Amino acid sequence: METAPPSRLPAALARFLEARRDDLNARFERARRRTPALDGTYVLLLLDKILAPHAGDEPAADELLSSLFDLVVLHAGRDAFASRPALRALFDVGFRAARRHCLERPRSLPAALSNAVENLEALGRGRGAAFVDGIAALAPLVADAGALLDAGALLAWRLGEARLRAAALAAAARLPDAAVLTALDLADWPAAAAPLALAALADDAWHPPRARVSPSTLARIAAAETSAVAALVDEARAALLRAPRGALVVVGEAGAWAGFGGPFLAPPTVVGGEERHVAHLHVPSTPPEPVAPMRVVADCYGAVFRTALAPFAAAATPRPAQVTVLLNARPTSVAALGDGVVCAALPDSHRLRFLAPSRGTPA
Repeated sequence: METAPPSRLPAALARFLEARRDDLNARFERARRRTPALDGTYVLLLLDKILAPHAGDEPAADELLSSLFDLVVLHAGRDAFASRPALRALFDVGFRAARRHCLERPRSLPAALSNAVENLEALGRGRGAAFVDGIAALAPLVADAGALLDAGALLAWRLGEARLRAAALAAAARLPDAAVLTALDLADWPAAAAPLALAALADDAWHPPRARVSPSTLARIAAAETSAVAALVDEARAALLRAPRGALVVVGEAGAWAGFGGPFLAPPTVVGGEERHVAHLHVPSTPPEPVAPMRVVADCYGAVFRTALAPFAAAATPRPAQVTVLLNARPTSVAALGDGVVCAALPDSHRLRFLAPSRGTPA
């Protein structure tokens, strides 16, 4: 692979390419041995557009260019830029917005953000692109690379990566209020209300913050004198945590037929759960395996399905009559996940239904 003529490139990029020509060509050839379809001309065109904005005189700039070179070659070899447009947007928008953070961790941060985009793209519905837009919005709000990773975890959870719930809530405690609200799509809230959003989610992640904190409470916080804000937030948090748990309500759906991009070839059976956010499933499979065991992690922001190592033992069916009334259909299987949460499957649907206790009047 021959680099572009230096006269066409920014001076810092031309210097980098010239100094590392032999090393970059060797790395490209190693990648082409793994992926023979890798096209040097295509990669060169990508590098010309992608690397130029990141060239500079900073001590870590060359290391960042080297890291981005490897990512470009990796994704080009898998034709990922064509099949996953959000990855190209990450290079064109996300990395540019977060350049100063990437210079702090030139090897690990770009790779981590790239991996997050791919994981969210796999969940569908434009989540990868939404993550890129979110990172671009969050980058100016956080001080360093570590904070951007924390904000990215909170953002990825809100976009549907339910397995990040505990880690994201822990990370959110280290973030500025504005970053918390931006990551949670609550940028219209007053900054001082960020602790209320996190308290609501920590208390019960089956109900989103907008369902737990009333507009009138937010208006009072926004209008209050600075000296009174902390007391108002504490009062609202206490009211939120005191809200009683009421009757079951439908709080979410997850899954779909494989023909529509879902994980199921046939309707699943719910057989149990580990805690209020994790359900165990058996899915009809092909011989010799009678079922494919799956685990689903879910909350108010979405659900993630993963194959389990072995079938689960079936648990007792709780409150079938109440669930039947709420779903307006008799489920084929129902399982208690813990702390009042129920997961149900219906005979004519590949989608699971989740039910959880209501939480009373918003704070």
